[in-house]
Amino acid sequence: MAKKGISTAEAICLLRENPTVPPQVAGAAYGLAKNASYEAVHRGEIESRRFGRKIVCPSAPILKDLGIDTPDAQSPKRRIDERNGKAA
Repeated sequence: MAKKGISTAEAICLLRENPTVPPQVAGAAYGLAKNASYEAVHRGEIESRRFGRKIVCPSAPILKDLGIDTPDAQSPKRRIDERNGKAA
C-alpha cells in the first residue's frame, strides 16, 4: 500500500526551504491530514493567502508558532560551508 500524505518532518523541511507552502504541507507540520489542513485554513487557524483559486501559507509564521528557526536562519549546509572556509 502506498504511503499517503506528508510526514511532519517532510513538512518542516519544506517550510524551511520555501517562503510559502500549500495548505496540505502547512497542516502536516501540525500533524493534520489533508482535509483537516484545508479546514484549518478555511477557519483561519492557519495563516494563508488566496490568489484566485490558489491558496498558499507563509512559512515564517508557522515555523515561529512551532518554535522552529525561521527560513531566514542559516541552513545547516551553509553553516558547514562557512566552518570549512568555503564561500556561501
